Amino acid sequence: MKNLKPDQWVLFLPVCCGLFIYITWRAFHLSFTHDEGISYNVITAKNYLEYAANNHLLNTWLMALSASVFGHAELALRLPNVLAFSIYLLFCYRLIQASTQNLLAFFAIALLFLNPFVLDFFSLARGYGLSLAFMVTGLWFFLRKNYVQLSGEDFLRNSGYAMGYATLALLSNLALINFYIALLVLFSVQYLLLARKEQGRRLRKHLPFVGFVFLTCIPLILGLKRLLILSQAGDLYVGAPSIDDSISSFIERSSYHRPYPVWFSELVQTSIKFVFVTGMVLALFRKKFNGPLFKLGALMVVILIGLYLEHYLFSTLFPMGRTGIYFIPLFGLFVYYFFVEILSGLKPKLNTGITVAGLLLIPLPLSIHFFCTVNTDHTFEWKYETHTREVVLDIEDKNKKAELGHNWIFGPAINYYVRSRNLNLVPVKLEEGKKRNQDFIYEFEDQWKGEPWQIVHRYDDIGSALYKNPAKEKTK
Repeated sequence: MKNLKPDQWVLFLPVCCGLFIYITWRAFHLSFTHDEGISYNVITAKNYLEYAANNHLLNTWLMALSASVFGHAELALRLPNVLAFSIYLLFCYRLIQASTQNLLAFFAIALLFLNPFVLDFFSLARGYGLSLAFMVTGLWFFLRKNYVQLSGEDFLRNSGYAMGYATLALLSNLALINFYIALLVLFSVQYLLLARKEQGRRLRKHLPFVGFVFLTCIPLILGLKRLLILSQAGDLYVGAPSIDDSISSFIERSSYHRPYPVWFSELVQTSIKFVFVTGMVLALFRKKFNGPLFKLGALMVVILIGLYLEHYLFSTLFPMGRTGIYFIPLFGLFVYYFFVEILSGLKPKLNTGITVAGLLLIPLPLSIHFFCTVNTDHTFEWKYETHTREVVLDIEDKNKKAELGHNWIFGPAINYYVRSRNLNLVPVKLEEGKKRNQDFIYEFEDQWKGEPWQIVHRYDDIGSALYKNPAKEKTK
């Protein structure tokens, strides 16, 4: 933001540049994943509006556009999300309030930029990274102004920008529908409060906002229709039975395979609830209803109310893992505003003590965790794809034409490489009870029930192996 001290750029700029390079390199180097392979099938079939949970509309369209310009390599298909990361960085930076303490910048960096699970999705051709970028952009328009100080036209313009970006977030990932609804509800409440202060206004003066609400309902209705169709088709089966399980899934994913003890995860979960409740009470006690802490907290409360209503009225599940990934930056930003609010008005010594304690409890552990999880070969959700590209290209080097039997889960990624690179390789999905007579088989070792084939390569990190058919070797 404009009021940030110049020397804070010295911290933010290299961090943002370093992270952008890291994201770009991962997008280039990571093996294609199962879900990306399914999206690739959508764009090659040109069925851009297909009703499938895997079809994140805006991501699919941008993948197709990027492929038409730059080709079908991994980086080209992932480029929209890589570029979205720059938007995410910019608007997260703009969301950060000016502070007399540069040390608070470390809170923002750790909470918003260093979650390895969140970073995964900016290196993949999925809708999650795009949705996060557009979500924080919409948040900036929601939080940047005190609505009481805006004229009717300025309020409508600000609301329009926010809901426009929220629409892009919704098109990127339907899981953002509760964020979209919550934002619309809070803008409507703000407008009603403004209207009460201007009781003399004629009805026609309110028509622009009525028209605005009508327009914003169009993507909402289309999104709900799409969700209903997906639900009836049985595609919306991923979720948590309770909000506690939902929070646990975010902690587990953010831990990123690190073996933290159970008591630590439980402590983090309790701390999340405590900080959220305490932050809302603090904002209410200080009557800062137009401050970012209260407004962001109110947004999250409306989202949670919506999730509970959907759960009890329609038996829907709570978000879990990547379906609720937007909660991670939302809560991270809430924690940052919480510390800013706590430190405002304190005496220098107490201020310094709380700041140092906070740095030791939050940014330092999160930074260490990030550097422990840095990698360029796998993602959390699709770690089993770590060696898929390696396997396919290894076979292509060894044999000009071959059949590759594979576990179904590797199928979309393997088919992507075969189709995008015109490889002379025939992928065959392994089926129970059918004879395995392919040239090679790529399978998890605990699923292997075939003859004693020769192991070409064993991948201990994911428990898979590439097998070679000795019978085929003898016939050549």
